[in-house]
Amino acid sequence: MKKVKGVEPALKAALDLCAGELPLLMIYGGVGNGKTRICEAVVIRIFDLGLRVRRDRWSDLVRSMKSHFAGRSEQTYEEYFSNLRSRQALILDDVGSGSTLGSWEWGELEDIIDYRYERNLFTLVTTNLDIKQFPERILSRFRDRNKARLILNEANDQRPYSFKVTA
Repeated sequence: MKKVKGVEPALKAALDLCAGELPLLMIYGGVGNGKTRICEAVVIRIFDLGLRVRRDRWSDLVRSMKSHFAGRSEQTYEEYFSNLRSRQALILDDVGSGSTLGSWEWGELEDIIDYRYERNLFTLVTTNLDIKQFPERILSRFRDRNKARLILNEANDQRPYSFKVTA
């Protein structure tokens, strides 16, 4: 496996999360720089420790929340949301991707993060958004050095390109 320059701090923080050294972690950075791969590695590491967890794409969760909210499920929205925010481990990948991030979405994300922050629940969030777009109430929880980390993944886009676009 090749070493990817710039990913080391994010990978170390993810390992610290898995080891129980902190309950909350947000990794942000450019497109294609390995944030999802880190999530997948965390899923495997946590599984090896005996806990089943999955990586949820933010856009998929938003669609599911909206579906429950509209009553298109046997489970009520409140039941679904309560189960979501209280999972033993939660991995939210690509927050902001594929969604509008309107005030409702920011509010639900803030509720999830605040709930998990107060209870020290294992939480990993990734995004390629500029973190200045995040509400301060969310960021402040990840900046709490006693129990969280906010890490920039500085690696470059690692996806292979099969062609070059020239002007």
